Amino acid sequence: MKTISGKELELLMQSGMDRDTPFGYTAVSKTQLSARHSGGAVVNGAKYVYIEYTDELIRDDIYKLLMARRKRKVASTGKQGKLF
Repeated sequence: MKTISGKELELLMQSGMDRDTPFGYTAVSKTQLSARHSGGAVVNGAKYVYIEYTDELIRDDIYKLLMARRKRKVASTGKQGKLF
């Protein structure tokens, strides 16, 4: 997945996040999971956010966690870096 870095993925695997549902899906614009027009999708009861730049669906709770972590990192370093 392009949206989640290797380091972030390691942190997610070690955390207590639900691993029964996938963290995300890639290349979704050409599949039945296409969520371009609605901005997201619900797959087996789990909400996903559509990331247009990388054509991925990221589980909503994972997305919120990553964005909060990245905001804290920006606030502490003063450098925005690459968000996607």
